[in-house]
Amino acid sequence: MKNKAKFEIFERKRLLRKSRWYWRLVASNGEIIAVGTEPFYSAENAIRATETVRFVAAKAETKIG
Repeated sequence: MKNKAKFEIFERKRLLRKSRWYWRLVASNGEIIAVGTEPFYSAENAIRATETVRFVAAKAETKIG
């Protein structure tokens, strides 16, 4: 079985404020390789953001400089 990277959705609870949801991309060895820094008010919106990242990254080019 081939190990795959995975997106993780996690919640950061805040005192006296609504919780915020974030995403991160974790390699098969457990290393965090990308982090979404924009907070989301729901897990569903964070999941949608990972779907956008996945779609855009599949078509992205690498540029130096």
